[in-house]
Amino acid sequence: MRSFVAGPVAERLVEAGGHIPEERRLVTALFADVSGFTALADRLDPEQLLEVIDPVVSALSSVVGRHGGYVEKFAGDALMALFGAPVSHEDDAARAVRVALEMHEELGRIVDELPHEAELTLHVGVNSGHGIARILGSEAR
Repeated sequence: MRSFVAGPVAERLVEAGGHIPEERRLVTALFADVSGFTALADRLDPEQLLEVIDPVVSALSSVVGRHGGYVEKFAGDALMALFGAPVSHEDDAARAVRVALEMHEELGRIVDELPHEAELTLHVGVNSGHGIARILGSEAR
């Protein structure tokens, strides 16, 4: 099950017998977008572009995981992470802000180690609000 959902979510699903009830809670969303990939795509082969995007996305995702966040989705060179859903902590908003700052540091480190010269910048937005935490979709998904 851990291949399909984050470890803490898998544990909650097992404990709850496969069903986690929906609940209203404070959730913090983090959106991170890496700028500069379009220019790279114009000058690199697809395989070379993967050598750039793969370590960047992997590093940014790892930062989220280290702070107890959950990467909800990827969209090209952007990611959306949640703090407070599906697993909540008392300091989810602070965790998201720490992740945003650490992502900037991590991108700087990664860019210096890339096999191809890349001018990449990171744009991060963080916002908190109340929402409903629940599993969406059908059994076919």
